This record gives sequence, structure tokens and C-alpha cells, in this order.
Amino acid sequence: MTQHHWAFNGLVGEPLGAAAIRKLLADLVRVIDMAAIAEPIVYIDGSGWRGLQLIAESHISIHGQGRDCAVDVFSCRPFEPQHVLSCLAQWMPGRWVGQWLERGLSGPRPARTRLELVA
Repeated sequence: MTQHHWAFNGLVGEPLGAAAIRKLLADLVRVIDMAAIAEPIVYIDGSGWRGLQLIAESHISIHGQGRDCAVDVFSCRPFEPQHVLSCLAQWMPGRWVGQWLERGLSGPRPARTRLELVA
């Protein structure tokens, strides 16, 4: 099985609230053309914020603490990581780095394994 896993790390201006995290997760599902299979789960407390969106193809997760943010997109179907990076930069301007993570022992490697965007 070919697996597509990208991890994005950001240093952003401001953290998002719960409603904005839900909207960001919906936008990410849309820009990678996947199918949400449940409502997103969002949790915010004194130590940070988290969001999880289950998709038919796997999941999207977001974790943040202060200005630091980490986003994982994992799918059994290919997607364009640059679309994820652009979406993240629109919602949370700052410095973003995307890194492809090798999952599985078979399947092709993507042409690009690292992306960077400063917005």
C-alpha cells in the first residue's frame, strides 16, 4: 500500500480559536480533495490546542502551543502538499516547513520531500 504522510511545522503569529481550527480543518479537507467522515474534534486547554479530522483516506491532525504549530496529513491517496502549505499559511501566517515522512515499505517516493513557505 502506498502511503502519503506529510508533517508541517510552523512558527505562526497567533494561535487559532476552536471555531477557526474547525474551519481550517474543513479547508484542508477541501484543498486536498478528500472526504471528511466525522465532525472535527477540537480541544483547547492551558497547555495548547489540538484538532483532529478523520477522513475516509486517513486523518489530518493539528497541534499547537503558543506560536509553535504542527500539522500531519496522512492518506492512502496522493495529495499535493503545496496546497496544504498554502492553506496553512493563509490561516496562520508565519514560517512553515513541510517534510515527507516515509511510511510503509513499498511504493514510490514523491519528487519533493521538503517544502518551505514564509507568509
